[in-house]
Amino acid sequence: FSSDDTKLYTSTNYASPSDLIQYDISLNTLAAIQGSATVLYKHNQSGSGIGDIKEGPDGKLYFAISTSSVFNSTYLHRIDNPNLAGQQAGVRFNAIPLAANTLSGHGLPNQVVVLPVKDTVKTKHRTLLCSESLQLPVDTTGAFYEWDNGNKVARRIVSKAGTYFVSYRKDCTLHVDTFNVVSVLFPALDSIGGSCMDEDKGLISFKANDTNTFYYRYIDEAGNVVAEQRGREGSVAAHLKPGNYTVLIGPLLGDCEKKFEIQVHGYPIPDLSVSPGDTTVRYGDSIRLLAQGATVYRWLPTGMFNGNATLPDPMVRLFKPVLFTVVGTNDYGCASSKNVKVDVDFTMTDLIPNAFSPNGDGLNDFFKIEGITYQEVTFFKVFNRYGQMVFFTQDADRGWDGAFNGQACEMGTYYYMIQLSYPSGEHKTFKGDVILLR
Repeated sequence: FSSDDTKLYTSTNYASPSDLIQYDISLNTLAAIQGSATVLYKHNQSGSGIGDIKEGPDGKLYFAISTSSVFNSTYLHRIDNPNLAGQQAGVRFNAIPLAANTLSGHGLPNQVVVLPVKDTVKTKHRTLLCSESLQLPVDTTGAFYEWDNGNKVARRIVSKAGTYFVSYRKDCTLHVDTFNVVSVLFPALDSIGGSCMDEDKGLISFKANDTNTFYYRYIDEAGNVVAEQRGREGSVAAHLKPGNYTVLIGPLLGDCEKKFEIQVHGYPIPDLSVSPGDTTVRYGDSIRLLAQGATVYRWLPTGMFNGNATLPDPMVRLFKPVLFTVVGTNDYGCASSKNVKVDVDFTMTDLIPNAFSPNGDGLNDFFKIEGITYQEVTFFKVFNRYGQMVFFTQDADRGWDGAFNGQACEMGTYYYMIQLSYPSGEHKTFKGDVILLR
């Protein structure tokens, strides 16, 4: 392991090919650690391979290269910067020549690894400074304490990052503890986004202040964990409903935690009203619709409003029943909708006169159906008293001029039969008499 416990070095085997591999064990998952494998040196010399890798008293890593049957390396090879990633670690070959008549296959002997003297225990601690001050976690059950600054008490409180040493006696053994204190700069709250009351579009975001990997746990008012994340780049929790949230944040490799209490504001939806309510108008009549309670409006179907679909009170003319919808949006961007159904009354009076005078004076010169709008004429027939048909049409704009085959008919009573069809699919037949006057 590297001295800062972030890198692991391995050699694959004693026989060719043999690889010197570095892993980054500060990563969060096993898959990530395996994926970080970097080959620092590939030994392909037949019959030889890389031996054991061991840390020297200078914090550097040493290894030897030997054949598969004889330990015959006359040099120790070295990794100069084992805390650095990849090739920056710096593999130096033939770094230390061995004494004459000395061979090595495994590298440093075990007793050369940094070990305490017989009655001394040395311990290294990596400690996080998460607040303004920190009491170093030293064992306080010993005696004869002495810190690097000369203090001779067991407990010590520090307020900045750095390396601190203390020695003390316990059970006839000298203990030397080293504390590597690293400052933790917690992520800062970056932004809070509200949401309309009936939606889940709120968000909370944090921005990173250092390169530590932090976990983020978002908890709603009911105690449910609604989001959980980890990373070095900050955090964003989206799709949150309005309400109060507790966010717990802490470094992944540490035992300190910070709590944030955050409110995601809920914005009101428009209290939309529409008038009139469901109603009925006569065929071809116009009606004014009125929406209230919002800032911006949009009426559907838009094609019926002649470019006025965004007015709160548009006029619309009806020739068929329509279900209108208005969508209202307020200043917060929240929206609601209302519907209003407008039916059409097709039961207008059909006017058929009972007399006409085709004398060319411009008054009542034609016998025709009055008030034709949405109706269609299936047939319009006129008969004389002998049952002879003297007029026929299906054109609603035509009427009888009192002539038959170009000759004026005599005054008297004539009989008609008219059939009209309506948009509802209904048919009506009208029978009666009309008097021709001259």
